[in-house]
Amino acid sequence: FCNKLWNIARYVESTMQGASLHDADVTEFEPEAKTTADHWILNKSSILTGEVKSDLVDLKFGEAYQKLYHFVWDDLADWYIEASKSEPNKDLIAYIMRTTLIVAHPFAPFVTEAIWDSLKISDKLLATQPWPEVVNSDEPKAKEFENLKAGVEEIRRITTVVDADKPKLLYTDSALIEANASLITRLSRLDTIEKVEVEPKGIRLNSVNEAWLDIEPTLYLSKLKGQTDELEASIARLKGRLDNVAYVQNAPEELVEESKQQLEGLKTSLAQLQITLNSLQN
Repeated sequence: FCNKLWNIARYVESTMQGASLHDADVTEFEPEAKTTADHWILNKSSILTGEVKSDLVDLKFGEAYQKLYHFVWDDLADWYIEASKSEPNKDLIAYIMRTTLIVAHPFAPFVTEAIWDSLKISDKLLATQPWPEVVNSDEPKAKEFENLKAGVEEIRRITTVVDADKPKLLYTDSALIEANASLITRLSRLDTIEKVEVEPKGIRLNSVNEAWLDIEPTLYLSKLKGQTDELEASIARLKGRLDNVAYVQNAPEELVEESKQQLEGLKTSLAQLQITLNSLQN
């Protein structure tokens, strides 16, 4: 987690290219969101600051840290930074960096203080900074990026299953794709995106209307059936273990509980696979 914070800070430092993060106080600065990704991360950051503050007041330290971890690792590093590389909003990136360091400070005081000093964000210590106020964002635009994110995740999932290298995305009518074609292409590692007049052959996306991956559906179907067979075999093995009275009575309690959790996770994965299979077969 600390390495991830350092890596984000290095990216922010290179993105600023000599501009100072010290230009505006985090308590007074109102960043301007320019892209759907900007609105989305601003919304996520505002939710985080409010929820972590509430959790800390209620002494729910574990819950607060899990929310912070998810935000830093997933929302900020994996999605926003990647999305912003094509169109970086320096003011907003600086604001999010400052806000994140303040929220992370109770959990990683030394590394966050070191980053704060390294980036020369303020003459004052990070420990003395007031808690950030919630900043308004455009929720419809934030939702648009959430929809884009769902589409990218589905494309990545399909291409991973069939081991496809830079497939083509086809669509007939999609405002989401038309407005974000270059970003979707880069995040999804596509070859190209092409608008077509009639419904093409390919794998129809569930998360984006009127869009298809230029991949043979039968190949995807075959791969998914293979995964289903593997999951069913793993579930049968775990059920057999848990149905064994001697195992349940003699094995360490934490090991039995771990087996139960694994079984539930496999069942959830199988149910999701079956939904996808049914949609393809129908």
